[in-house]
Amino acid sequence: MSKRKGPPPIVYIVGVLVLGFGGYQVYQMLASGEENDIVENGNGAIEDGAIDNGGNGEPDSAELSDLSHRFSIGDKVLISSSSASQEFVELKEQGVAAIASQNYSEAVDHLEAALAENRNDPEALIYLNNARIGNDEAYDIAVPVPIDADTVFFSLEMLRGYAQAQNEINEAGGVNGTPIRLTLVNDSDRAREATEIAQELGDRDNILAVTGHWSSSTTLAAAPIYDQNELVLLNPVSTSTEISGISDYVFRTIPSNFVVGATMAEYALDDLDAQNVAIFYDSDSGYSLSLRRELSSSLSTRGGSVVGEYDLSESGFRARDRLQNVREQDAEVIVLIPSPATVDRSLEIVNVNEQDLPLIGDIGNLYGIRTLDVGREDAVGMVIPVPWHILEPQDEDFVQTSRELWGGDVNWATVMAYDSLNAIAEALEQDPTREGIRNALASDNFSAEGVVQPVRFLPSGDRDGQLTLVEVQPADPSRSGTGYDFVPLE
Repeated sequence: MSKRKGPPPIVYIVGVLVLGFGGYQVYQMLASGEENDIVENGNGAIEDGAIDNGGNGEPDSAELSDLSHRFSIGDKVLISSSSASQEFVELKEQGVAAIASQNYSEAVDHLEAALAENRNDPEALIYLNNARIGNDEAYDIAVPVPIDADTVFFSLEMLRGYAQAQNEINEAGGVNGTPIRLTLVNDSDRAREATEIAQELGDRDNILAVTGHWSSSTTLAAAPIYDQNELVLLNPVSTSTEISGISDYVFRTIPSNFVVGATMAEYALDDLDAQNVAIFYDSDSGYSLSLRRELSSSLSTRGGSVVGEYDLSESGFRARDRLQNVREQDAEVIVLIPSPATVDRSLEIVNVNEQDLPLIGDIGNLYGIRTLDVGREDAVGMVIPVPWHILEPQDEDFVQTSRELWGGDVNWATVMAYDSLNAIAEALEQDPTREGIRNALASDNFSAEGVVQPVRFLPSGDRDGQLTLVEVQPADPSRSGTGYDFVPLE
């Protein structure tokens, strides 16, 4: 496998961009039943690297030998809309049946009617865009996402970004007059499926590039296969530093844990003037271990110290006892890096701390509605580094367009996916071949328009970008419905 040489260059995090947390209005719709099961679960952001379903729940070998049920250009429904209105479900299914029969004009009519009934279904919009193309020439891009019961919300977050970008690109005339057609793929966020899917995509000559996969473990498993097939993978959400430089064909639009750790360290040392840091992490999570390592390294480089490290996954964990240990170590700030399995324990720390020591949280699991709902007053002042915030003043056009399209706010995963497909479109414009896309993305001169900042890549394949800081504050009214919101740190 061809690997980029050397570690990624240091990205200095300077200044604070006013970015934001999305998904609150969508969460409220979910709670009220307005949008049923096709909206996100309100967690806003779920940790990517430690979802670590890779290898869990081994699939049947026969299932892997036939991957056709995992692929769709609109000829089959991959995402259940069982709790949506019956009219919407029937219209969507009729549109899909028409695509399967290559009756594209009928498919367009049914899918347009379905979206008029329920506009917040990105799968339906992608199929509509594909139906409008029909059998005409198109640039085919694959989007593998985790469509299973426990991960479907993650896929919906990403698919909204892909669908919106595809819609805008094609409505503007496509890329040099050629539209983009998306192939949806369910990778179940598991390593074994991801590698089989990557090989299948490599074998399909019409697929020019891939953008997707959720967790870092899945991305890492599939990366060698994309490399062998010389097929670009542009990932929007995986943050593990192990992805940096793994292949000349792997890129990502979200900054890595290297940048996250540096941002956390900078805030602790410079903004809080705190030298002694206590870290709560999960030893069972690759993501948590990766971010813990990057944070510790950045603190050491900048003159800070990690005075205590506490495993959230330990048997018999007691938040009050661990906080006593933290105080005995003279820690001046607490950093929380849980996995999905240890979010509740990290929130116990938040509640028991009662705003005593400053808190810094991770984007993966604490940047979401649960932190606001459980932490409440105790979480006020907790700071989290994020790639995007919906209150970003420069993003007014994107925010307005996305609200009109989906009927609610989107989140950071949607934005990163949106940037990913737009970057691929920019590369297609330069040279619509697999190798041409790779060469364009890797060029020192490459730049694609992004929601917050231009999309450019470092030699490692990582995005050359920054994070900003948000904090929990009381709000009346609150966009989250909890009485508390994440707002840009002033």
